[in-house]
Amino acid sequence: MTPAQLEQLPVGISKIYLKLETDIMNDIIKNISTMSRLEYTKYLIEREYALGMSEKEIKNQIIKANKLSLAEVDKIVTESIKTDYESQRRLYESRDMDYIPFSENKVLQQQIESIRIQTANEYVNITNTMGFASEQNGTIVFNDLTSFYRTQMDSTVMAVSSGAYDYNTAMQRAVKAMTASGLRTVDYDSGTKNRVEVATRRSVMTGITQLSANISMSNAKLLGIDHYEVTAHGGARNTGSGYLNHASWQGKVYSMKGLEEICGYGQGGGLAGWNCRHSFYPFDKKIDERLYPDDDLYTLKEEENKKWSFEGKEYNTYQATQYQRELETRLRYNRQNIKLLTTSDADKMAEQVRYQSTLRRYREFSKQMNLPIQYERIKIDGLGDIRLK
Repeated sequence: MTPAQLEQLPVGISKIYLKLETDIMNDIIKNISTMSRLEYTKYLIEREYALGMSEKEIKNQIIKANKLSLAEVDKIVTESIKTDYESQRRLYESRDMDYIPFSENKVLQQQIESIRIQTANEYVNITNTMGFASEQNGTIVFNDLTSFYRTQMDSTVMAVSSGAYDYNTAMQRAVKAMTASGLRTVDYDSGTKNRVEVATRRSVMTGITQLSANISMSNAKLLGIDHYEVTAHGGARNTGSGYLNHASWQGKVYSMKGLEEICGYGQGGGLAGWNCRHSFYPFDKKIDERLYPDDDLYTLKEEENKKWSFEGKEYNTYQATQYQRELETRLRYNRQNIKLLTTSDADKMAEQVRYQSTLRRYREFSKQMNLPIQYERIKIDGLGDIRLK
């Protein structure tokens, strides 16, 4: 698949788990809002029942999201692997060798089914280890979903009841305690904590890129081909040295040894690793023509190294796209805050002002950098248009 196609593959998965994140936070803040309006003695009576009902609803939301994701995983895995597999048919035909159609390739179908099962299991693990991260005494501490929920509700209700904070301030603090972290999952073996949307997206893409690479290597072996062409795209990572600098090795032809030593295939930061949109395909030096000739790669590099200025700071293409992604993340953060403050009927004017300011900056920066404005990346959260009053 092309780098652009790979980038679009996990969009459906992202939408499902971003919606789950917002739905869970919305349920929590709605319940905290209701409890904060009660007298403290009545809250103590209602507390366990309210938490139990809310936790049951959250469990149902998780089950629904995982069920939706399975259908999406099935679709994107099948479509992507089929595209990659069928794109290499010409290699067999040029040699008058038998080519097994995609639907009849039993080994490949079994590998696809393995990815489906593996991804489904990983999604269950991810959603079973969800929670929020917060800073406590200068240290980032992870609290599982139930513990965080109960602690946040107790502290917010107590703050309002005691007069430590007024209702608006207490709700704003509760909202930001969630959105500043985002719904996270923890890998207890490594201790790493990732946003749930990031972890689920990475999980399915890892399976797809690994199987795609296996198809290319298997075909190359069967056909007696010992070289591969790596794809290229604009905005490739051009920081770091060695295989970490993707712009330095993209679009060229390598042996398997070259893929490993120069492109870092098999390493997290290299070819087909974390957040990498590059792929590689068998390349027969006798009959194939490069998709990315040296002249085209030179032109691409020249375009990538152009500098644009914004507010006194210079950006190349990679730096500009990275900052654009950062602004889109900020906008989704603002949108979540506005949504949750609306749910709790708390004052959201300051958050609306921040959203408008960031959106204006996003538009101005994108125009100055000659980058397309991608509202679909901002609205992937499923919140639609945010009404500003």
